Amino acid sequence: MSGLPEVLTLALLVAGTLEYAIMARHREERRHAVRLDELTANLGHEALMRMRLLERSRPTRTWSAFGSRFR
Repeated sequence: MSGLPEVLTLALLVAGTLEYAIMARHREERRHAVRLDELTANLGHEALMRMRLLERSRPTRTWSAFGSRFR
């Protein structure tokens, strides 16, 4: 019977190690998801700003003197 406490201790050690590994993996996945969300938001914001700057540099269309066509 002296082997039972050692076996239970080893089983608890393995179970604790696996639980910690799973917790660490989930934490890393959450951090990765947050980084991806931040990157996506930043890239989207930069793209919108570039489009806004492009729209500003494009001349606006106005009516011709005859009022029938755009210049």
